[in-house]
Amino acid sequence: MKISEIFLSIEGEGKRSGKPCIFIRLFGCNLKCSYCDSLYAIKGKDYFEKTPEEILEYISLYKNVKDVTVTGGEPLIHKDINKLLSILCENNYNVNVETNGSKKPFFKNCNLFYTIDWKCASSKMSDKMNIDNFLGLEENDVVKFVIGSKNDLKEANKVCGIIKKKLKSNSPQFYISPIYNSIDYKTIVEEMLKYSNLRKLGKFQIQLHKVVWSPEARGV
Repeated sequence: MKISEIFLSIEGEGKRSGKPCIFIRLFGCNLKCSYCDSLYAIKGKDYFEKTPEEILEYISLYKNVKDVTVTGGEPLIHKDINKLLSILCENNYNVNVETNGSKKPFFKNCNLFYTIDWKCASSKMSDKMNIDNFLGLEENDVVKFVIGSKNDLKEANKVCGIIKKKLKSNSPQFYISPIYNSIDYKTIVEEMLKYSNLRKLGKFQIQLHKVVWSPEARGV
Protein backbone atom coordinates (compact mmCIF):
# COMPACT_ATOMS: atom_id res chain seq x y z
CA MET A 1 0.00 0.00 0.00
CA LYS A 2 1.21 3.53 -0.75
CA ILE A 3 1.71 5.49 2.48
CA SER A 4 2.12 9.24 2.73
CA GLU A 5 2.89 9.25 6.46
CA ILE A 6 2.28 7.45 9.75
CA PHE A 7 2.44 9.49 12.94
CA LEU A 8 1.17 9.93 16.50
CA SER A 9 -0.85 13.04 17.33
CA ILE A 10 -4.25 13.99 18.70
CA GLU A 11 -7.49 13.54 16.79
CA GLY A 12 -8.10 17.03 15.44
CA GLU A 13 -11.83 16.76 14.79
CA GLY A 14 -14.85 14.49 15.01
CA LYS A 15 -16.20 12.48 17.90
CA ARG A 16 -12.72 11.56 19.23
CA SER A 17 -11.47 15.14 19.06
CA GLY A 18 -8.56 15.74 21.42
CA LYS A 19 -7.67 12.08 22.03
CA PRO A 20 -4.20 10.69 21.28
CA CYS A 21 -4.37 8.80 17.99
CA ILE A 22 -2.17 7.03 15.45
CA PHE A 23 -2.68 8.33 11.92
CA ILE A 24 -2.14 6.22 8.82
CA ARG A 25 -2.32 8.55 5.83
CA LEU A 26 -2.59 6.61 2.59
CA PHE A 27 -1.37 8.15 -0.67
CA GLY A 28 -3.64 8.91 -3.63
CA CYS A 29 -7.15 10.25 -4.16
CA ASN A 30 -9.88 10.09 -6.77
CA LEU A 31 -11.15 13.63 -6.08
CA LYS A 32 -9.65 17.12 -6.31
CA CYS A 33 -11.37 19.22 -3.67
CA SER A 34 -10.81 22.96 -3.91
CA TYR A 35 -9.79 23.23 -0.25
CA CYS A 36 -7.61 20.11 0.00
CA ASP A 37 -5.02 20.58 2.78
CA SER A 38 -3.05 17.40 2.07
CA LEU A 39 -2.02 17.71 -1.56
CA TYR A 40 1.29 16.09 -0.64
CA ALA A 41 -0.72 12.87 -0.15
CA ILE A 42 -2.21 13.11 -3.63
CA LYS A 43 0.42 14.39 -6.07
CA GLY A 44 4.00 13.45 -6.85
CA LYS A 45 6.02 10.57 -5.43
CA ASP A 46 6.29 11.50 -1.76
CA TYR A 47 5.28 8.11 -0.40
CA PHE A 48 6.62 4.76 0.74
CA GLU A 49 5.09 1.31 0.47
CA LYS A 50 4.15 -1.19 3.18
CA THR A 51 1.93 -4.26 3.36
CA PRO A 52 -0.93 -4.26 5.89
CA GLU A 53 1.18 -6.57 8.09
CA GLU A 54 4.11 -4.14 7.96
CA ILE A 55 1.83 -1.25 8.84
CA LEU A 56 0.64 -3.15 11.90
CA GLU A 57 4.22 -3.83 12.97
CA TYR A 58 5.11 -0.16 12.49
CA ILE A 59 2.26 1.27 14.57
CA SER A 60 2.85 -1.25 17.35
CA LEU A 61 5.85 0.90 18.28
CA TYR A 62 3.39 3.48 19.63
CA LYS A 63 2.73 1.92 23.02
CA ASN A 64 -0.54 2.41 24.94
CA VAL A 65 -2.39 4.01 22.01
CA LYS A 66 -5.19 1.92 20.52
CA ASP A 67 -7.07 4.59 18.54
CA VAL A 68 -6.17 4.66 14.83
CA THR A 69 -7.41 6.92 12.04
CA VAL A 70 -6.94 5.72 8.47
CA THR A 71 -7.09 8.73 6.17
CA GLY A 72 -5.63 10.08 2.94
CA GLY A 73 -5.88 10.94 0.22
CA GLU A 74 -8.74 8.48 -0.08
CA PRO A 75 -8.40 5.15 1.79
CA LEU A 76 -11.17 3.29 -0.03
CA ILE A 77 -9.42 3.37 -3.43
CA HIS A 78 -6.66 1.04 -2.15
CA LYS A 79 -7.13 -2.61 -3.09
CA ASP A 80 -5.83 -3.89 0.27
CA ILE A 81 -7.86 -1.50 2.41
CA ASN A 82 -10.24 -4.15 3.76
CA LYS A 83 -7.29 -6.37 4.65
CA LEU A 84 -5.65 -3.49 6.53
CA LEU A 85 -8.86 -2.67 8.39
CA SER A 86 -9.40 -6.31 9.28
CA ILE A 87 -5.86 -6.66 10.66
CA LEU A 88 -6.21 -3.50 12.73
CA CYS A 89 -9.54 -4.59 14.22
CA GLU A 90 -8.28 -8.12 14.92
CA ASN A 91 -5.46 -6.55 16.93
CA ASN A 92 -7.91 -4.53 19.04
CA TYR A 93 -7.34 -1.14 17.49
CA ASN A 94 -10.30 1.24 17.48
CA VAL A 95 -10.40 2.43 13.89
CA ASN A 96 -11.80 5.58 12.31
CA VAL A 97 -11.82 5.56 8.50
CA GLU A 98 -11.95 9.07 6.99
CA THR A 99 -13.34 8.86 3.47
CA ASN A 100 -14.48 11.41 0.91
CA GLY A 101 -18.01 10.16 0.19
CA SER A 102 -17.39 9.03 -3.38
CA LYS A 103 -17.09 5.34 -2.46
CA LYS A 104 -19.50 3.11 -0.56
CA PRO A 105 -17.98 1.74 2.69
CA PHE A 106 -18.31 -2.04 2.87
CA PHE A 107 -16.06 -3.27 5.67
CA LYS A 108 -17.88 -3.55 9.01
CA ASN A 109 -16.52 -4.32 12.47
CA CYS A 110 -17.51 -3.43 16.01
CA ASN A 111 -14.07 -1.78 16.46
CA LEU A 112 -14.51 0.47 13.44
CA PHE A 113 -16.52 3.52 12.41
CA TYR A 114 -16.54 5.76 9.34
CA THR A 115 -16.21 9.52 9.09
CA ILE A 116 -17.56 10.19 5.62
CA ASP A 117 -17.63 13.57 3.89
CA TRP A 118 -20.54 14.98 1.98
CA LYS A 119 -18.85 17.32 -0.50
CA CYS A 120 -20.81 20.56 -0.69
CA ALA A 121 -20.64 23.05 -3.58
CA SER A 122 -17.52 24.86 -2.30
CA SER A 123 -15.49 21.67 -2.76
CA LYS A 124 -16.14 21.68 -6.56
CA MET A 125 -16.75 17.94 -6.16
CA SER A 126 -20.43 17.86 -5.23
CA ASP A 127 -21.28 16.09 -8.48
CA LYS A 128 -19.36 13.05 -7.17
CA MET A 129 -21.78 12.57 -4.26
CA ASN A 130 -24.26 9.68 -4.27
CA ILE A 131 -26.71 9.39 -1.38
CA ASP A 132 -26.60 5.59 -1.68
CA ASN A 133 -23.01 5.64 -0.41
CA PHE A 134 -24.33 6.96 2.90
CA LEU A 135 -27.21 4.58 3.46
CA GLY A 136 -25.17 1.78 5.03
CA LEU A 137 -24.02 4.06 7.85
CA GLU A 138 -24.99 3.45 11.47
CA GLU A 139 -25.33 5.52 14.62
CA ASN A 140 -21.64 5.06 15.44
CA ASP A 141 -20.60 6.64 12.12
CA VAL A 142 -20.13 10.31 11.26
CA VAL A 143 -21.12 12.43 8.26
CA LYS A 144 -18.99 15.56 7.93
CA PHE A 145 -19.87 18.67 5.96
CA VAL A 146 -16.93 20.97 5.17
CA ILE A 147 -18.43 24.44 4.86
CA GLY A 148 -17.22 27.41 2.85
CA SER A 149 -20.42 29.39 2.33
CA LYS A 150 -23.97 29.92 3.52
CA ASN A 151 -25.19 27.90 0.54
CA ASP A 152 -23.11 24.95 1.77
CA LEU A 153 -25.01 25.06 5.06
CA LYS A 154 -28.32 25.06 3.21
CA GLU A 155 -27.16 21.96 1.33
CA ALA A 156 -25.96 20.32 4.55
CA ASN A 157 -29.34 20.90 6.17
CA LYS A 158 -31.10 19.23 3.23
CA VAL A 159 -28.76 16.23 3.15
CA CYS A 160 -29.02 15.73 6.93
CA GLY A 161 -32.77 15.53 6.56
CA ILE A 162 -32.62 13.01 3.71
CA ILE A 163 -30.16 10.70 5.49
CA LYS A 164 -32.03 10.91 8.80
CA LYS A 165 -35.35 10.11 7.10
CA LYS A 166 -33.97 7.14 5.19
CA LEU A 167 -32.03 5.65 8.13
CA LYS A 168 -34.52 6.68 10.84
CA SER A 169 -33.31 5.97 14.38
CA ASN A 170 -30.10 4.33 13.16
CA SER A 171 -28.77 7.45 11.45
CA PRO A 172 -25.15 8.64 11.86
CA GLN A 173 -23.88 11.72 13.68
CA PHE A 174 -23.54 14.97 11.72
CA TYR A 175 -20.61 17.39 12.06
CA ILE A 176 -20.19 20.86 10.55
CA SER A 177 -16.59 21.91 9.87
CA PRO A 178 -15.36 25.22 8.35
CA ILE A 179 -12.91 25.44 5.49
CA TYR A 180 -9.87 26.83 7.26
CA ASN A 181 -9.46 30.60 6.84
CA SER A 182 -12.39 30.71 4.42
CA ILE A 183 -15.48 31.46 6.49
CA ASP A 184 -16.01 33.03 9.90
CA TYR A 185 -16.88 30.59 12.69
CA LYS A 186 -19.58 32.90 13.99
CA THR A 187 -21.22 33.00 10.56
CA ILE A 188 -21.42 29.20 10.44
CA VAL A 189 -22.93 28.92 13.92
CA GLU A 190 -25.48 31.66 13.31
CA GLU A 191 -26.51 30.09 9.99
CA MET A 192 -26.67 26.59 11.53
CA LEU A 193 -29.20 27.83 14.05
CA LYS A 194 -31.52 28.95 11.25
CA TYR A 195 -32.03 25.43 9.89
CA SER A 196 -34.21 22.86 11.62
CA ASN A 197 -32.17 19.76 10.76
CA LEU A 198 -28.87 21.36 11.73
CA ARG A 199 -30.34 22.66 15.00
CA LYS A 200 -31.51 19.17 15.86
CA LEU A 201 -28.70 17.04 14.45
CA GLY A 202 -25.63 19.15 13.72
CA LYS A 203 -22.46 19.58 15.79
CA PHE A 204 -20.07 22.45 15.03
CA GLN A 205 -16.35 21.68 15.17
CA ILE A 206 -12.99 23.23 14.37
CA GLN A 207 -9.71 21.50 13.43
CA LEU A 208 -7.81 21.43 16.73
CA HIS A 209 -4.52 20.41 15.14
CA LYS A 210 -4.50 23.66 13.15
CA VAL A 211 -4.88 25.58 16.40
CA VAL A 212 -2.17 23.69 18.29
CA TRP A 213 0.33 23.63 15.41
CA SER A 214 0.86 25.62 12.22
CA PRO A 215 -1.99 25.03 9.72
CA GLU A 216 0.64 23.91 7.18
CA ALA A 217 2.42 21.49 9.53
CA ARG A 218 2.70 17.83 8.49
CA GLY A 219 2.80 14.83 10.78
CA VAL A 220 0.55 16.37 13.40
